Amino acid sequence: MTKQKEWPKELVFIDLNSGRFEFFNIELIKLGYNNFQVVFHQGKFNNKGRNVIHRFNGEDSYLKAKKLAYNKFYEVKSEGYIRKEKMEEAILNAVKQEQKVDNEKKYKKKKTTYKAKTTNKCVCDLCKQPIHFSLYEKINSWGRAEGNWDYELNSPLYKKVVCLDCQIDKGIFQKRIDNSFEL
Repeated sequence: MTKQKEWPKELVFIDLNSGRFEFFNIELIKLGYNNFQVVFHQGKFNNKGRNVIHRFNGEDSYLKAKKLAYNKFYEVKSEGYIRKEKMEEAILNAVKQEQKVDNEKKYKKKKTTYKAKTTNKCVCDLCKQPIHFSLYEKINSWGRAEGNWDYELNSPLYKKVVCLDCQIDKGIFQKRIDNSFEL
Protein backbone atom coordinates (compact mmCIF):
# COMPACT_ATOMS: atom_id res chain seq x y z
CA MET A 1 0.00 0.00 0.00
CA THR A 2 1.17 3.50 -0.78
CA LYS A 3 0.82 6.40 1.59
CA GLN A 4 -0.47 9.62 0.06
CA LYS A 5 -0.94 12.77 2.13
CA GLU A 6 -4.10 14.50 1.11
CA TRP A 7 -3.84 17.74 3.02
CA PRO A 8 -1.65 18.72 5.93
CA LYS A 9 -2.95 21.65 7.95
CA GLU A 10 -0.32 23.33 10.09
CA LEU A 11 -1.46 25.62 12.88
CA VAL A 12 0.66 27.56 15.37
CA PHE A 13 -0.04 29.45 18.57
CA ILE A 14 2.38 32.14 19.69
CA ASP A 15 1.83 34.19 22.83
CA LEU A 16 4.82 36.43 23.45
CA ASN A 17 3.57 37.68 26.82
CA SER A 18 3.38 34.24 28.43
CA GLY A 19 6.10 32.64 26.29
CA ARG A 20 3.80 29.99 24.88
CA PHE A 21 4.79 28.55 21.47
CA GLU A 22 2.74 25.58 20.32
CA PHE A 23 1.93 23.79 17.10
CA PHE A 24 -0.93 21.60 15.92
CA ASN A 25 -0.75 19.67 12.63
CA ILE A 26 -3.61 17.78 11.03
CA GLU A 27 -3.03 15.29 8.22
CA LEU A 28 -5.58 13.29 6.28
CA ILE A 29 -3.77 10.32 4.75
CA LYS A 30 -5.10 7.80 2.25
CA LEU A 31 -3.72 4.35 3.01
CA GLY A 32 -5.59 2.39 0.37
CA TYR A 33 -9.02 1.86 -1.11
CA ASN A 34 -11.54 3.05 1.54
CA ASN A 35 -8.78 3.17 4.18
CA PHE A 36 -7.98 6.59 5.64
CA GLN A 37 -6.34 7.89 8.74
CA VAL A 38 -6.32 11.29 10.41
CA VAL A 39 -3.16 12.20 12.32
CA PHE A 40 -3.17 14.95 14.93
CA HIS A 41 0.35 16.03 15.85
CA GLN A 42 0.57 18.58 18.64
CA GLY A 43 3.17 19.92 21.03
CA LYS A 44 5.46 22.77 21.90
CA PHE A 45 8.17 24.06 19.61
CA ASN A 46 11.56 22.31 19.90
CA ASN A 47 9.78 19.23 21.26
CA LYS A 48 8.77 16.08 19.49
CA GLY A 49 5.13 16.45 20.48
CA ARG A 50 2.60 13.64 20.39
CA ASN A 51 0.61 11.96 17.66
CA VAL A 52 -3.00 10.86 17.86
CA ILE A 53 -4.13 8.61 15.00
CA HIS A 54 -7.73 7.86 14.01
CA ARG A 55 -8.30 5.17 11.35
CA PHE A 56 -11.38 4.81 9.17
CA ASN A 57 -12.46 1.83 7.03
CA GLY A 58 -15.54 1.24 4.94
CA GLU A 59 -17.63 2.99 2.36
CA ASP A 60 -17.98 6.40 4.02
CA SER A 61 -14.49 6.38 5.50
CA TYR A 62 -13.30 9.40 3.50
CA LEU A 63 -16.29 11.53 4.51
CA LYS A 64 -15.93 10.53 8.17
CA ALA A 65 -12.19 11.22 8.18
CA LYS A 66 -12.64 14.57 6.44
CA LYS A 67 -15.41 15.56 8.86
CA LEU A 68 -13.28 14.70 11.89
CA ALA A 69 -10.28 16.58 10.45
CA TYR A 70 -12.30 19.71 9.64
CA ASN A 71 -14.08 19.68 13.01
CA LYS A 72 -10.76 19.41 14.85
CA PHE A 73 -9.25 22.10 12.59
CA TYR A 74 -11.99 24.62 13.41
CA GLU A 75 -11.99 23.66 17.09
CA VAL A 76 -8.26 24.31 17.39
CA LYS A 77 -8.54 27.46 15.31
CA SER A 78 -11.20 28.81 17.69
CA GLU A 79 -8.71 28.38 20.56
CA GLY A 80 -6.48 31.03 18.98
CA TYR A 81 -4.27 28.97 16.69
CA ILE A 82 -3.37 30.52 13.34
CA ARG A 83 -2.30 28.89 10.09
CA LYS A 84 1.47 28.60 9.86
CA GLU A 85 1.63 30.43 6.50
CA LYS A 86 -0.26 33.44 7.87
CA MET A 87 1.98 33.60 10.94
CA GLU A 88 5.11 33.45 8.79
CA GLU A 89 3.73 36.21 6.57
CA ALA A 90 2.88 38.38 9.59
CA ILE A 91 6.33 37.92 11.09
CA LEU A 92 8.05 38.70 7.77
CA ASN A 93 5.92 41.84 7.36
CA ALA A 94 6.79 42.95 10.90
CA VAL A 95 10.49 42.41 10.23
CA LYS A 96 10.29 44.34 6.94
CA GLN A 97 8.42 47.18 8.67
CA GLU A 98 11.05 47.29 11.42
CA GLN A 99 13.85 47.38 8.83
CA LYS A 100 12.03 50.15 6.97
CA VAL A 101 11.75 52.21 10.17
CA ASP A 102 15.43 51.58 10.93
CA ASN A 103 16.42 52.65 7.41
CA GLU A 104 14.31 55.81 7.68
CA LYS A 105 16.01 56.67 10.96
CA LYS A 106 19.42 55.84 9.51
CA TYR A 107 19.05 57.95 6.39
CA LYS A 108 16.92 60.71 7.87
CA LYS A 109 18.06 64.16 6.79
CA LYS A 110 19.80 66.10 9.48
CA LYS A 111 18.68 69.64 10.10
CA THR A 112 21.23 72.11 8.85
CA THR A 113 22.11 75.39 10.47
CA TYR A 114 22.13 77.33 7.23
CA LYS A 115 19.06 78.24 5.25
CA ALA A 116 18.79 76.60 1.87
CA LYS A 117 18.12 78.81 -1.11
CA THR A 118 14.54 78.45 -2.22
CA THR A 119 13.18 79.40 -5.60
CA ASN A 120 9.72 80.27 -4.32
CA LYS A 121 10.97 83.53 -2.79
CA CYS A 122 12.28 84.78 -6.15
CA VAL A 123 9.12 86.63 -7.17
CA CYS A 124 8.26 90.27 -7.62
CA ASP A 125 6.54 91.66 -4.52
CA LEU A 126 4.19 93.81 -6.62
CA CYS A 127 3.12 91.64 -9.58
CA LYS A 128 4.15 88.21 -8.14
CA GLN A 129 5.92 87.17 -11.37
CA PRO A 130 8.92 84.88 -10.91
CA ILE A 131 12.37 86.42 -11.25
CA HIS A 132 15.50 84.44 -12.08
CA PHE A 133 17.53 83.86 -8.92
CA SER A 134 20.70 85.67 -10.07
CA LEU A 135 18.68 88.72 -11.24
CA TYR A 136 16.70 88.63 -7.98
CA GLU A 137 19.94 88.79 -5.99
CA LYS A 138 21.27 91.69 -8.11
CA ILE A 139 18.06 93.71 -7.72
CA ASN A 140 17.94 92.98 -3.99
CA SER A 141 21.56 94.01 -3.36
CA TRP A 142 21.23 97.18 -5.48
CA GLY A 143 17.92 98.17 -3.88
CA ARG A 144 19.25 97.77 -0.34
CA ALA A 145 22.51 99.65 -0.98
CA GLU A 146 22.46 102.18 -3.85
CA GLY A 147 18.70 102.34 -4.34
CA ASN A 148 18.10 103.22 -0.67
CA TRP A 149 14.81 101.26 -0.66
CA ASP A 150 15.12 100.58 3.08
CA TYR A 151 15.62 104.17 4.22
CA GLU A 152 12.69 103.97 6.64
CA LEU A 153 10.37 101.30 8.08
CA ASN A 154 7.34 102.83 6.36
CA SER A 155 9.10 103.15 2.98
CA PRO A 156 6.91 101.73 0.14
CA LEU A 157 9.73 99.38 -0.95
CA TYR A 158 10.95 98.38 2.53
CA LYS A 159 12.26 94.78 2.32
CA LYS A 160 10.68 94.29 -1.11
CA VAL A 161 12.14 93.25 -4.44
CA VAL A 162 10.52 94.63 -7.58
CA CYS A 163 11.07 93.17 -11.06
CA LEU A 164 12.49 95.34 -13.88
CA ASP A 165 9.09 95.69 -15.61
CA CYS A 166 7.46 97.03 -12.44
CA GLN A 167 10.44 99.32 -11.82
CA ILE A 168 10.07 100.83 -15.30
CA ASP A 169 6.27 101.14 -14.92
CA LYS A 170 6.59 102.89 -11.53
CA GLY A 171 9.51 105.04 -12.67
CA ILE A 172 11.99 103.76 -10.10
CA PHE A 173 14.44 101.97 -12.42
CA GLN A 174 17.96 102.92 -11.27
CA LYS A 175 16.66 105.82 -9.19
CA ARG A 176 17.46 106.52 -5.61
CA ILE A 177 14.40 106.54 -3.32
CA ASP A 178 13.91 109.29 -0.74
CA ASN A 179 11.10 110.77 1.38
CA SER A 180 9.35 112.36 -1.61
CA PHE A 181 8.78 109.02 -3.42
CA GLU A 182 5.33 107.39 -3.54
CA LEU A 183 4.09 104.32 -5.42
